[in-house]
Amino acid sequence: MRKTTDIRKSWRFASCAYPADAVISTNPWVPTTSLSIWDGMDGIPAHDDWREVDLPHVWNKDCATAAGPKLYEKELELEAPGENNRYYLAFGGVFGLCRVFVNGRQVAHHLGGHTRFCVDLTDAAVDGVNTVTVFTDNTIFVEINPISGDFAKYGGIYRETELIQVGKAHFDTMYYGSLGVLVDTEGNGTTKVTAKGQEYFLRYFKENYL
Repeated sequence: MRKTTDIRKSWRFASCAYPADAVISTNPWVPTTSLSIWDGMDGIPAHDDWREVDLPHVWNKDCATAAGPKLYEKELELEAPGENNRYYLAFGGVFGLCRVFVNGRQVAHHLGGHTRFCVDLTDAAVDGVNTVTVFTDNTIFVEINPISGDFAKYGGIYRETELIQVGKAHFDTMYYGSLGVLVDTEGNGTTKVTAKGQEYFLRYFKENYL
């Protein structure tokens, strides 16, 4: 069982500040800012008033060089999360530094703005209403590529976002944010299909179908 839900509508968005002692590079062509400025981050940072936005959302679309920390938040109704009913958020792209919180608990940390990734919400979720908070920072950090060149530094959750619900036996949603199935063409013209699954799924498949 795999159910995908579009959750682009009705998110909250707010700005927050850099840590008081952070040293931020002012030259976008010679970045010197380090991710270490966020080493002391303890939970969700203080922020300005919320305003409603829909995703995808690029907060710096009118000034491509603008950068800084932002927050997104949304309530999700989840039914009986657990081993037999797992929930994931799939992000098509969140630029720079991203941390995801469920009901105030951090569940994921992602670096890099050009790749899809998934976040497992299950262990921090409850039966009913859950608050998902996404912290983003599109500052040019020396630890995150690309740090130079003609690359857009989009601010925010700038690609599609989906809620994925699966059962206990499922393809590995966390495998680089993919569907968990790899299709490759061999040199002899044959096609090779590889399933990336959790241990339970692979054992069940082998015992019943191989």
